[in-house]
Amino acid sequence: MLESQLYNMRHALDKLSKSAGSKQIAITETGWPTEPSAVGASIANARLFYQDMRRDLGRMTTTYNLVPGYVFLFELFDEAKKTGNPAEAHWGLLNQDGTPKLGLTEFVLPPSFSATKP
Repeated sequence: MLESQLYNMRHALDKLSKSAGSKQIAITETGWPTEPSAVGASIANARLFYQDMRRDLGRMTTTYNLVPGYVFLFELFDEAKKTGNPAEAHWGLLNQDGTPKLGLTEFVLPPSFSATKP
């Protein structure tokens, strides 16, 4: 899914003008929700998204002229009070209280990461 979005963005910039086509793309928000399952959200699907992104990022950086090393994940913590689409509250790499989402957090964040350490 991420690559499809990058392809479309690069295509649009290339068509816009000669100067815009050379602009680098920065990924400022990407991720996958972990709930509810009714919309295809799960820890397994989120882990697969992040694993594929990490595997393909080097190639996509070259193919789509990305800013190297400039990827922001959405988001660090779940936010239970978000309204609207039920998945909106579950995009965090960590639960709202800072505890890991087992089966996901250890694949995305470094082992030394702690949301509770000062």
